[in-house]
Amino acid sequence: MIADFERRLRRKIRAHVRRLGFAVDRHWKLEAGDDSKTAIRILHARQRRDRLESATKFLDQRLERALPSFASGCEVEPQKIQPRLEIVQSGTDACDLFRIASLTWSVPVSQGYGRRIRFLVWDESNHKVIGIAALGDPVFNLGVRDQFIGWDAEARSHRLVNLMDAYVLGAVPPYSQILCGELIASLLRTTDIRDAFSSRYGNSRGVISGEKKCANLVMITTTSSLGRSSVYNRVSLAGMRYLEPIGFTGGYGHFHVDGDLFGDIADSGAGRARFRNHSGRHSEMKPGTIPG
Repeated sequence: MIADFERRLRRKIRAHVRRLGFAVDRHWKLEAGDDSKTAIRILHARQRRDRLESATKFLDQRLERALPSFASGCEVEPQKIQPRLEIVQSGTDACDLFRIASLTWSVPVSQGYGRRIRFLVWDESNHKVIGIAALGDPVFNLGVRDQFIGWDAEARSHRLVNLMDAYVLGAVPPYSQILCGELIASLLRTTDIRDAFSSRYGNSRGVISGEKKCANLVMITTTSSLGRSSVYNRVSLAGMRYLEPIGFTGGYGHFHVDGDLFGDIADSGAGRARFRNHSGRHSEMKPGTIPG
């Protein structure tokens, strides 16, 4: 009976990852069909749907009040757009607007980790939300970044405090259709961003070390979940590029496991089942996720 249950469970897991868009061989090697932007969106579609479903109560309570802050096409005059940054504080209307805007992303938005600063970008000409941006702690090991900077492990451990990563960055409709994604990306180099960082983290102490960091924001990195990004590549002013492409990242990620399927896995006692990922290495399955 146990063997039969495990065989059925394996078939259900294979069916699940195939629905996500992966091909699965008998050794549990996962391969995506292609790396097009459409394919990547499909891989995240079920997780996005679940995120929206989990936000149903929040949207029922807050969406009607928030909708007037988002523009319709007839309310936007491109030549009059005047961007303004607002730092998002928890428990405020701005926090609700940020969350609602993030739910429009085709790839679910990360919550970030460590140090975090979130921003709403407003259009002062009509008092509507153009989009959102958020900075968080950068990944510790990022080969292309470290090679670009030219530091060794010791220098990185001391100086990484001066870097942040833009883990959310973009415009909402209809602004996203008139190059306002590029506009928001260009705001990363403004004194408003630098001053917000200095105010919040310039004199902070490390949680573990207890040392005063004296952090000074000198670099912001970002990655595109959909591969090459015309938004980032096109941002320039008077011949100066605002963002410099430095390479492609590599590593591991996780994809969402539906609640019912994860319940079956937990009931089977297979919570520590091991699967072979696309690199050929083994990785443990974590609650609520499946190796990708």
